[in-house]
Amino acid sequence: MLFKDRLVGLFLFIFILLISNLAGAGQYRLHADDQLYISVWGHDDLQQTAVVDPDGKISFPLIGSLQAAGLTIEELTELLQTKLSKYIKNPLININLQSYYQLNIMVMGAVKDPGTFRLKEGKRVIDVLSLSGGATEQAELSAVKLTRGGQSFSLNLEKVLSGETPADNYLLNDGDVIFIPESTIEVTIFGQVRQPGRYHLEKGLELTDLIALAGGFTEMAGQQLEYQTERQIEQYNIQAILAGSREKPRLKDGDTVYIPKANDQVFIQGEVNRPGSYPWQQGMKLAGLLAEAGNQTSYGDIARVKIVTADSRQEIINLNSYFDDGVEVNNPSLQPGDTVYIPKGDLEVTVLGKVNRPGTYLWHRELELSELLARAGNEKERGDLERVRIIRPDGTTTEVNLQSYFEDGTGSNPLLQPGDTVRIEEEKGINWPQVFSFVAGFKLIKDFLEIDW
Repeated sequence: MLFKDRLVGLFLFIFILLISNLAGAGQYRLHADDQLYISVWGHDDLQQTAVVDPDGKISFPLIGSLQAAGLTIEELTELLQTKLSKYIKNPLININLQSYYQLNIMVMGAVKDPGTFRLKEGKRVIDVLSLSGGATEQAELSAVKLTRGGQSFSLNLEKVLSGETPADNYLLNDGDVIFIPESTIEVTIFGQVRQPGRYHLEKGLELTDLIALAGGFTEMAGQQLEYQTERQIEQYNIQAILAGSREKPRLKDGDTVYIPKANDQVFIQGEVNRPGSYPWQQGMKLAGLLAEAGNQTSYGDIARVKIVTADSRQEIINLNSYFDDGVEVNNPSLQPGDTVYIPKGDLEVTVLGKVNRPGTYLWHRELELSELLARAGNEKERGDLERVRIIRPDGTTTEVNLQSYFEDGTGSNPLLQPGDTVRIEEEKGINWPQVFSFVAGFKLIKDFLEIDW
């Protein structure tokens, strides 16, 4: 009777094993933090709960540590059977997946319940949008942004929901960030209007609509207004706008409108620390106005300063040549009503080699080597900070010991120049962790075989 009971139990165990392998996990591949329950028929002492560690491994009696992450339940079962067959004849192994890896997805913007959500693998963008309570009435579903691993993708969820572009309903990856923007735009108007400020508007409105919302012009308004859109400045005649001119640009998100006073001021905008209007004085020059405005920001490019006169004439000035070489013609006198614009520099530096995020980054005047390294995600495990190479645009190369700078402050942390390329080389020398791993493994084999030498 006891033999029959054991035989029935054996068949039941095999049946459960087959069912669990077929239905328990399918093609799911194991990840770190997955929890497994492993049992071996006829060996109660080998039953245990195993958790996949951050390195992707589990530990099991007789076998020790073995790689589990990336395997299916079926593949891990076969691997355990192969390993245990050295100690147990024809081992029958059952593995149950008790808890599994979940994706962490962040949803931000125009949704009813923004936050971070945990989902099973195989879920898509629409699934997490539903978990966040759905989009608000102000959501712009045609311009959803998915950020993944430092890259961004634009998704049109309106077409996804209508069935036009189902491919935009991406499979989610761990760490994805989804941003749903609002359909409104934000524009700013200041200067000689009755209600200056920042306005949230519906898309599709025009410049004249914004002026009307701001209460119209004051009596001190000059003849020209400045309209900054997409990093460009355009001039419009105020009287023509009041007379119903056809020049009615459609407003875009981030636009700025400035209405100056009439003929007793000069104006400076763009990448300066204190943009705005300043009283004009006889003999006022460009460098003096820049100083009054707190000088350019870190990103300001004074090699391409634009001066727009009251009658809409434009001139580009290289103010650097005045500061560097004393070229007086590049520090012109200003006239009442002049507007000075300091653009943002399109200057870049590149970092290559053993860093986590190699690529090209925006340069600014205070950019140090250590800051660029931090922006690139710091060096990889074998990155050699003792031999960082800086390659100038003219081909000259400088080698910097950034390691000693971090350790005791004796090394160099130079300022970078536009166009520089930084290379983090691979660390040279003996790989001691591998050596110690080999020695430890050799000793384990020696002890196991009871070798006495």
